[in-house]
Amino acid sequence: MKRVIVFYEHIVREYYSMEKVVQILKRLSLEPLDVHLRQYDLEWKKSIKEARNNGIDAIVVPYLYADDPDYAGVLPFREINPNCVVINMHHEQISAKYNEDFQLPNGNLATNGCFHFVWSEAYAERLKNHGVDEQLISVTGNVRLDATVELKSAYSKETLGSLFGLNPKKKWILYSENRRFQKITEKNRLKHPILRSIDPEIYKELRTLDNASLFKTFEQINNLSSDFFDSFELIYRLHPGTRLQHRLQDRVKVVNELPIHDWLRCCDLVLVWNSTTAFEADVFGTPVIRHESIPSRDLFRVQGLEAYPVITELADINEG
Repeated sequence: MKRVIVFYEHIVREYYSMEKVVQILKRLSLEPLDVHLRQYDLEWKKSIKEARNNGIDAIVVPYLYADDPDYAGVLPFREINPNCVVINMHHEQISAKYNEDFQLPNGNLATNGCFHFVWSEAYAERLKNHGVDEQLISVTGNVRLDATVELKSAYSKETLGSLFGLNPKKKWILYSENRRFQKITEKNRLKHPILRSIDPEIYKELRTLDNASLFKTFEQINNLSSDFFDSFELIYRLHPGTRLQHRLQDRVKVVNELPIHDWLRCCDLVLVWNSTTAFEADVFGTPVIRHESIPSRDLFRVQGLEAYPVITELADINEG
């Protein structure tokens, strides 16, 4: 029996889609498969130990940005079975100008030591131009988005309102956050799989911009009037794996529970600073506005977000 491990990194972002991949593998395989779904960071060592005891034929990973340290983590599986298939799902395929080169695989192994599953012909072309063998690239579409659309929600606006103390008769605004306050240190930069490769001064500017804009955002939220909340529910959703580092006024609902698609189906407006949630909201027909509490730079803005309308003051939002 062939043995496969499918890794996911973020439970909210990837778990459901990778669970779907596991189901498809089992359904399409011509022989029985022993397939396991594992968390990328927390269950890596456990998975290597299992592979030593039970064998391994293929692994599916969320990213491989560079030979070291990313592909170095793959090598133990290749040592157990030199023919072990490695598939890079490339869960980050949308970039800003400052990180687009470093998001692509760097090093011989990360480039041509695995199969690359990509969402679009455009990204496939970028990989080919970067030196990836065309035969290693498969354009699959966005399995994360497929799973989001196909997964039926058990929650109506009324149900969510009851669970989280939200008034279903008001307009719901979801602020999908992707920033967090972070000290500007080399240690922070070097720990990040993409940021470790960028110029330290660019990193410093990026962190300064994120911190300053986030502080200004919190200031604007706390200055929203009672009249605003008479018309709207403001739902503030933190980036996965982060915690709130500022006190917000009590009428703001800080909610991280449930997958994002459950909220996108029920909200009337999505606000983003630099989040790709904007593209997911499009799928559900939910309007999106960029909120630049201070001006951003094209260098740091996720490519494609420039197409959305922008506001600088949250208080400017009205029912019209």
